[in-house]
Amino acid sequence: MKKSELKEIIKEELKRILREQEPEQDPELSIGDRIEPEPETEPSPEPDKPESEIPVDQPLQNISKLEAAQKIRETKGRMFTVTFIKKSNGEKRTMNARLGVKAYLRGGVLPYDPNTKGLIPVYDIQTKDYRMINIQGIVNLKTGGIEYNVV
Repeated sequence: MKKSELKEIIKEELKRILREQEPEQDPELSIGDRIEPEPETEPSPEPDKPESEIPVDQPLQNISKLEAAQKIRETKGRMFTVTFIKKSNGEKRTMNARLGVKAYLRGGVLPYDPNTKGLIPVYDIQTKDYRMINIQGIVNLKTGGIEYNVV
């Protein structure tokens, strides 16, 4: 299949998807009719539920450093946010990262095994470069929408 044919197929598929997402038009409205948006109202607690059942921010769940390292390894390429103390200078750092990014590797091999040094190699999304997370320095982790306090 040629590139131009593939581009045309993709273009047609995108048009079809956009048509499906358009709201249906009321047949009694003409082209010049204007639909006024409904006024926005403040959301109020559901009347069926007493105030004690309305969800509140839950406290952070405490996990160990090894559990935090395991949760990072279980992300399998999904983004996570980690706060840790840098091993080199003791500075606190927060990083948005992913595991398994291979697109920017330059072909070299690490001269050591990061696991034996208590490090997890990750791709830092903000700096667009590879970094190491010190497992013993992790203080906070957010993955899968759940935030953990690491003790």
